[in-house]
Amino acid sequence: MANTNAAGAKQASDGGPDGLLLGQSATDKVAFFGGTPAVKPTVSGSAGSNAALESLLTALEGLGLIVDSST
Repeated sequence: MANTNAAGAKQASDGGPDGLLLGQSATDKVAFFGGTPAVKPTVSGSAGSNAALESLLTALEGLGLIVDSST
């Protein structure tokens, strides 16, 4: 399944038209950029009080997708 591009980086692709699936269910753990694998996060809270935004940032950071340096 892993191909190598011109720079030598491995690609997770089989070249199929249907795309690539990471995890078969919400309970399968995944992580990015060396993060700790975790199940699919749930974002919650009121959008009006920014609680939902804080929850989203925490979820993305937990998966290793961002570094949250907001204040």
